[in-house]
Amino acid sequence: MMKSIRYYIPNCITLANLIAGCLAIYQVLVNGDSNAAAWCIVAAGVFDLFDGLVARLLHAQSVIGADLDSLSDVVSFGVAPAFLLFSYLGKETPSIWAALPAFLIAAFSALRLAKFNNDTRQTSSFLGLPVPANALLWIGIVATLSLLQLSTALLLSIVYPLILISCIYLVADIPLLAFKIHFPLTEKKDRILLYIALVLLALGILFVSLLGWAGLLPFVVSYLISSAFYRLLWRSYNK
Repeated sequence: MMKSIRYYIPNCITLANLIAGCLAIYQVLVNGDSNAAAWCIVAAGVFDLFDGLVARLLHAQSVIGADLDSLSDVVSFGVAPAFLLFSYLGKETPSIWAALPAFLIAAFSALRLAKFNNDTRQTSSFLGLPVPANALLWIGIVATLSLLQLSTALLLSIVYPLILISCIYLVADIPLLAFKIHFPLTEKKDRILLYIALVLLALGILFVSLLGWAGLLPFVVSYLISSAFYRLLWRSYNK
């Protein structure tokens, strides 16, 4: 009985991720509140971080848990940010058709997660931009563009290439950090990952406190840079 309860705990956290994603979509579609939607997506990201951590601590990883995690991620980090961008473009452009490319974010996020579920190379690191990072990236982009107040033509000339680039990054075989840290930190690799994670967390708090949601843009860029730095550091360590 206790064993089965142990498996339910991380799955409940995963479902909290899903609910937060649904609330983000509700905030965009019903209330038109991008700020509340951003908070919901960030909350979903926190739940997504802790469900895997709790599963490893409790030794409660399961196939159902992995599938549930991916299904929740499609909603919270694929559909929700797509609607966030769609809503923003719908207000800033004269035609609804101009906003439709936003849904490529949802489509490629689903493709990225399907690829992840069937790729044995991604057990300890990611190949391609993880969907939570992509969702945070688009919160930051939308917030930044809202501050700039660009003309429609200039806005679309920036957003469309960014959509294309982010979609490519989602499915490209680009090695990126996955913070799958195993406690009690007996391996040097886990200690380095924890250090990088804490530095990134501090940077994220700093950027958001200074720039608001626009700070998520440099935060995700910092994550990409730290992934490259970690690969160089680990290669030099193993030589």
